[in-house]
Amino acid sequence: MRTFIRFILVLVFCLGGASQFSFAQKTEITGLVLDDTGFPMPSVNVSFKGTTIGTITDINGQYQLTTNKPSDSLQASFIGFELVSKAVIKGETQTINFDLAPELTVLQDVVITGSRKDKNPAVTFMKKVVEAKSTNDIYAQDYVQYEVYAKVELDLNNLDEEFQDRKVMQRFGFMFETQNEGDSNTKPYVPVILAENLSEYYYRKFPKEEKEIIKASRISGVKNESVHEQLANTYLKINMYDDFVDIFTKGFVSPLASTGGLFYKYYIIDSLEIKGDLCYQLKVVPRREEDLAFAGDIWIAKDSKALVKAKLSISENTNINWVNGLQVEQDFEMQNGRYVLTKEFTLLDFSISEKNDKTGLYARKHASYDKIVVNEEKPNSFYKEEVAVAVEALEKPDEYWEEVRHDSLSANEEQIYENVQKLQKIPFFMSMKEVMTTVLTGYQDIGFLEVGPYLKLITHNPVEGVRLRLGVRTNSRFSEKIRLGDI
Repeated sequence: MRTFIRFILVLVFCLGGASQFSFAQKTEITGLVLDDTGFPMPSVNVSFKGTTIGTITDINGQYQLTTNKPSDSLQASFIGFELVSKAVIKGETQTINFDLAPELTVLQDVVITGSRKDKNPAVTFMKKVVEAKSTNDIYAQDYVQYEVYAKVELDLNNLDEEFQDRKVMQRFGFMFETQNEGDSNTKPYVPVILAENLSEYYYRKFPKEEKEIIKASRISGVKNESVHEQLANTYLKINMYDDFVDIFTKGFVSPLASTGGLFYKYYIIDSLEIKGDLCYQLKVVPRREEDLAFAGDIWIAKDSKALVKAKLSISENTNINWVNGLQVEQDFEMQNGRYVLTKEFTLLDFSISEKNDKTGLYARKHASYDKIVVNEEKPNSFYKEEVAVAVEALEKPDEYWEEVRHDSLSANEEQIYENVQKLQKIPFFMSMKEVMTTVLTGYQDIGFLEVGPYLKLITHNPVEGVRLRLGVRTNSRFSEKIRLGDI
């Protein structure tokens, strides 16, 4: 029973709802890194001394680190500056700022000679790619909108006979009949949950605003509107043109970052024609194992310097709690004179147990983007609500989904819906589903009311001591158009 509840909590984590939970005492550190003149320093390595746990500062010189395994000190380092270390209080939330001073070294006079042939052509090419980012990045436009269809599949992986033979799992035996043997990059897995979402996404550059209108959404066996709103906010949005890609609060350096040369080695390994354009295939390799960086291949158009395709991954050494690895695949197509992202696949490999050979979880996302429009202005009032759910968005029939899906369901995905129908007849599963919904949304459904948020039922601060709070709000059973109460 305890193992199954732990599994449910990991499912919640996959949907973004368990980021506030910790099964061990966390050390959370935020801070700012400045140079000797007081200016913020981006791309500074900040890490726990004697470990591979670390991150880099963003464009504003800020960083954030969360771990269950800190060392006694935190250090900041950057080429040409003196390394600085500061003490850490384990198990607490704290702010640690750094001021870095230039490293003064007296050098003898040297004469350097060379030729253009000595340069790595891949590095020279990537500098031109960086220069062209403002032209090729669709989010450099003032306004962007598109329709996105996404499906997220959760799979149990690396199932052993011990796990399947446990008494609590025997009542779910029919699900193990769909076990997939995986491929060279994945472990054997069993699909258990499928979510589909059709939305309109809107972006404004300045002041930055985002909005998503959920036109249709369904999660196998779940019809709670708050769950669907939460799901809409938790898809990883990976824009390789950004200098940093945020993955579970950690900033990974993009291969296309303006400072990419400090973190990557680039190699041109092939040239081929893709979609009518001559493209270079580049291998990207992190310079240091502890850097938050990707590894894999990118394909860049020779003339426009635009990203056409990407196959990248991160390793378990990046030390994201519960995450063993991440794979990202992106495909771009030419539309209105610009390559835009049209298809994306991500695979997150999560741990349930601290042992790598034990059962874990895959979270797969397939997304496709259509009806892309740029620079169509919207009024300020349009962005007031970040996520909006259309009326009857959760009640769309199978015929509707067959018509609007950008991609058809695979045999495994169709089987998930069939399995969930069987699960609805098992009282134990229905109880666990209710627990999962409460954990994810923070509220407990009671008829047309939701009571919560449970995370704030009891709080404490040094001034007021223990505080109790109980909120009530209406749900979609009360009204599809109006929500009253503690939102």
